[in-house]
Amino acid sequence: SAIPLVAISIIIASLIECFLVLPGHLAHAWRPSKGLRIGRLIRLTLVAGVGAIVLGAALNGVLWLLEAIGKDERTGLDGLNTALSTLAAPPPMAVAIVAILAGLLIAALYERSLAAGAAQKRPPFWQRFRKGFDRRFNAFRDGPFPRIVRTTYTYRYTTLAVGIGSAMVVIYGLYVGGGHVRFVFFPSPEAEYVSARVSFHAGTPRAVVIAGVQEVETTLRDVERRLAPEGESLVRDAYVLIGRAGRERGDNLATLAVQLAPSEVRSVRTPEIVRAWRDALPAIACVKRVSVAERRGGPPGRDIDIKLTGAAPSVLKMAATDIMSTLDSVDGVTGVTDDLPYGKPEVAIRLTPRGAALGFSLEAVGAQVRGALEGQIARRLAVGDEEIILRVRQRDGGKAINLEDLFLQAPSGVFVPLTEVVEMTERNAFSLVQRRDGKVTVSIFADVDSAIITPQEVADGISETVLPAVAAKYNVDYALDGKERERQRSIEDLQQGTMLAAIIIYITLAFVFGSYWRPIVIMLIVPFGAIGAIIGHVLLGMNVTIVSLAGMLGLAGILVNDSIILVRRFDERMAAGEAFGDAAVAAASDRLRAVLLTSLTTIGGLIPLLFETSLSAQFLIPMAITIVFGLSLATLLVLILVPTLLGICRDIGRVAALLVGRHGDAPA
Repeated sequence: SAIPLVAISIIIASLIECFLVLPGHLAHAWRPSKGLRIGRLIRLTLVAGVGAIVLGAALNGVLWLLEAIGKDERTGLDGLNTALSTLAAPPPMAVAIVAILAGLLIAALYERSLAAGAAQKRPPFWQRFRKGFDRRFNAFRDGPFPRIVRTTYTYRYTTLAVGIGSAMVVIYGLYVGGGHVRFVFFPSPEAEYVSARVSFHAGTPRAVVIAGVQEVETTLRDVERRLAPEGESLVRDAYVLIGRAGRERGDNLATLAVQLAPSEVRSVRTPEIVRAWRDALPAIACVKRVSVAERRGGPPGRDIDIKLTGAAPSVLKMAATDIMSTLDSVDGVTGVTDDLPYGKPEVAIRLTPRGAALGFSLEAVGAQVRGALEGQIARRLAVGDEEIILRVRQRDGGKAINLEDLFLQAPSGVFVPLTEVVEMTERNAFSLVQRRDGKVTVSIFADVDSAIITPQEVADGISETVLPAVAAKYNVDYALDGKERERQRSIEDLQQGTMLAAIIIYITLAFVFGSYWRPIVIMLIVPFGAIGAIIGHVLLGMNVTIVSLAGMLGLAGILVNDSIILVRRFDERMAAGEAFGDAAVAAASDRLRAVLLTSLTTIGGLIPLLFETSLSAQFLIPMAITIVFGLSLATLLVLILVPTLLGICRDIGRVAALLVGRHGDAPA
């Protein structure tokens, strides 16, 4: 919500400047100056200020020296010491007044020297440069440039065909079909936190878990020594959490969280560290799965997030396993996991016909088994303020009895072996089952290395083949979530906003120009800005992002402004009685300086962002690339294509007039 507010504030400030401040400057632009000129006043102020600072510092130094001498008792002159100490401590206001007066005196002497030598010196360099530049620019504006525009206007259909063909070659050849530029929804800043989630087989002893995690950390240290240059540290800190991995809990889970050095002070990038760590992981005993992932910023969710619903947890787990196997085989996809982890092994019991005939029920069997293992409360004793509970457990040599050796008491009072009463089956249960809207849901997560493949390409690939096949095999429902859903929503919102902006721009221009054709001529320039934007992304090796598309909206506004001032000048020349073609060519020449100034000032303001080395600002660079390169190329196209499009619209209007039976020159 802050970005639209800032944009609105900038627009309001620009309107105030255009309609209130700028007219006042223009009204006084050609009047002779009276009194002290502003440039001279600034020069006097700067010289006086610098002189006051220098003299003030020198005076303070002298006073400090006098004070030091006055405090030195080794001189033996007590009266002189007292006088020097008093002289070295004047009021601060007096020191400031002396420094300011001295600075003004220096400024006056400097101005006198400038005035004495002004008549003998030639004009300054900037004045000579300005005159030479204006002379050469006017020669280009009145000579070669009109001839170029006249040629393109004469062969306007060829010019338009070349422009459209170039746009198709660049957009489809480099972006849509060629794949030289890929789309990434939102570029996340480089992560400084990496985590390794280790999943052991259920029932693994804690000592083995600790040893396995230590081996994973040892591998990280080996990778650091291999990748880091001499004297550079990649890892700042690392700690282990046993019993938890993300939202999953269990004694067979562990997480190794690693804090890397800030991205600005290390030469090895985080994706390179993650890939090297993952490739160096050895086969560890009792480890079922190890996933290494970055903690990324940006929009919520993981790069790949697939939701499965519509079946029992066991069926969803099998479907998730198939999808995870496919994702693991895709180059560039890492950290594949799900949120339906297995917990500790459990024993499921089912009552046999013999047990039912003896009068047992599952509730009664469960109560007796629990009592045998955990103990039955025999008595509660009150000792002082405390209560002591006495439990009776079945033991075999001091150890817990095995289930197979357990006997149950039937309702008739006889003891029967547990194996005669129930059938026991060992199985792995799920430690955590997620539900959404009352339905069991399994989520599959994965991270994608954008340097190898984009999340959109992965999502499109599995959506076309893998997900439909898994859904048909296990009869489950699936949906894409996470960043992919955010991407779809953002693209839809951007499309709606673009359509709304185009409609508002067209209505406004049609009202201002009083024509249905002129707004079309102006707005047709906007798509050509994408040519320069895509070329810029290719040259700098950047992916197109949602920020790049937002930059296209800003680029569209600048191109529309350039086209408006050119078309307005064309209308003025037409009103003065010039021929249509002459007015179109002359309008481009008249507004050459204005269009170039509008574009060059914007480009100059954004060029420093292209060379920004801070990794936290990398997500803004695609927007700067879009505006800088798009505006660089589209500015030339505005000056050439607007007269061309005006002529084509005039031809269409004349043909339409002939078809309906009207004669004369139809307005464009």
